[in-house]
Amino acid sequence: MRTAKGGNVFDTNGDGRIDEAEMAAGLARMMAPVDRERICNDSLNTTVIAALVGGFALGSLQEPGSRSLDRWVYLSSYVAVHACTCSALMSAFIYAAVNRMEDAAVRPWADRMGFLLGVPMMKFIVGCMCYMTSVILASYRDLGESGHHQSVALLIGVSSVGMVWVAFVAIQRSVSADLSANSAPARVDVHAAPKRVHVSEHVAS
Repeated sequence: MRTAKGGNVFDTNGDGRIDEAEMAAGLARMMAPVDRERICNDSLNTTVIAALVGGFALGSLQEPGSRSLDRWVYLSSYVAVHACTCSALMSAFIYAAVNRMEDAAVRPWADRMGFLLGVPMMKFIVGCMCYMTSVILASYRDLGESGHHQSVALLIGVSSVGMVWVAFVAIQRSVSADLSANSAPARVDVHAAPKRVHVSEHVAS
């Protein structure tokens, strides 16, 4: 990420090296300020979607058969249920806590609990990946007698997981690029001719 003058937006002292303090300060300048509305919106969205995915995973939990693949399907669904339920509960706790705070107390609390605020999303991602994995394994198991259909189902499942991560990386890179562009100082053209100021030649008598 470069500024208009060719420097790095994180390298505030101009020594060509970015230490942890400069990185933290740069990210703090680039990100939107934390407030009640943003935290509550994130928590509410995560709660609803995590509970929905956890319910899907719970519905697919069935007593595993004797084959190893059956146990892997069950284990993937089991982890998905726990991860998504934990994500939903933690998000609900955060929402309730922030909703009771005064506006001035939200940001200091969020600064102290920064890691905890990110845990529900990490749990949600783990739960979704386990649920999608269980679906892929279940289709591979159930379509075992039909080789072509099994291959098509496997290709669709793996492609779906891959598209999720491609979209995630693309979104993160685009956000980082936009934040870097907005935080970069404006370019000043030193060779541009100065603007002329026209002064009226008529002086009041």
